Amino acid sequence: MEQSPHFQNKGKSSIRKTGCLEKNYTSSVGAERDLVLEDTEKRLNKSELKEEHVNGTDGGILIYWKPRDKSDSYIIDWCNFPMLQPCDLQWKRFGPNTSSALIKSAAFVPGVRYNFHIYASAANRVSLLEKKTGYLKELPPRFDPDVKKVELSYHEVTLYWDSYPTDEIHPGFLRGYHIYVSPVQEDCNLKGSKKHVLAGGSMVCKFTIENPEEKTYTVKHLTSNTKYKLAIKAYTGGGENPIVNFRYIDTPLDCEYWE
Repeated sequence: MEQSPHFQNKGKSSIRKTGCLEKNYTSSVGAERDLVLEDTEKRLNKSELKEEHVNGTDGGILIYWKPRDKSDSYIIDWCNFPMLQPCDLQWKRFGPNTSSALIKSAAFVPGVRYNFHIYASAANRVSLLEKKTGYLKELPPRFDPDVKKVELSYHEVTLYWDSYPTDEIHPGFLRGYHIYVSPVQEDCNLKGSKKHVLAGGSMVCKFTIENPEEKTYTVKHLTSNTKYKLAIKAYTGGGENPIVNFRYIDTPLDCEYWE
């Protein structure tokens, strides 16, 4: 960090933090004490400061951390409106025997990612302890993966799609993908798949990809000379949106198979 946050308690407290505007908050702490934040991000590598995912529960977001010896308190800060400037920076202080907190705010809404910083306070100095990020409630992705190429053979189809964005504007953490496949004229029964009933009552085969970084998948055991419909959906902890459009393919005729 280029500038260290500064916590000051004088009936009203303020936080100065790089990238955010200064904002005053009423505090019940009456004692005057300056807490100078150590520039820990210069001392810790990125892996040690990696953000961990947290979950919404009971109308708030549950934050937990590993206690630090000799800490006299812990401080958590976050922005009520992370996509705006000023972001309405908030903070709360917790006692030395605390290792978790349910953060609630009337500003929290589903589908918005909130970032939390946990600081440990000791001997009039505070240091960044952990980072957390999470949603009050995850929502389904706003759009489907962008399929760039489809490769067909007699009994297989391979899909290739672009990397799915995972930045903060998305309404949930990407967990993976679902591939839906079925012959147009009949229900599907492919090896390795699960049955999935669509809203209209028809049945399709469903394949699950649990790696969100995957960008290709091959559906096997197709019948040659057959028209299939297929779709790919990204899913988060909030599920996925209903299938609106299918892609249609025709497997080529395998002459040897029909001889």
